[in-house]
Amino acid sequence: SACSVRVASVGSVDGDVTYVVSRGKQRVIFELALKLTLEMELRSSVGELQQILTGELRVPEVSADDLSETKMPSYTNTCEQSGYSSAFNSAAAQCWPQLQKVLTDLVDEAKVKWR
Repeated sequence: SACSVRVASVGSVDGDVTYVVSRGKQRVIFELALKLTLEMELRSSVGELQQILTGELRVPEVSADDLSETKMPSYTNTCEQSGYSSAFNSAAAQCWPQLQKVLTDLVDEAKVKWR
């Protein structure tokens, strides 16, 4: 069986984003707390949808320094369907590359906007 996970909605993003020019170099520094609703599809080996799991991913603190890390910063999650917490936790951890890309894009856009 296979699974795919996506961010279904953003519950909240709180924190600070700061634009700094130091020694002629642009930097965007941030510390954010994220609360995201995730949706995970479980499929059979032939691709047939078996179950859709939903739940919440909470990252209490993610910063610009975390963007170079291979693992997601400390997080917690909850799955709304009982019995699937372990699978949901594994899927939540796999969201990090997608979140890294979104946050990196945020930094790039901020540099353009705040020049």
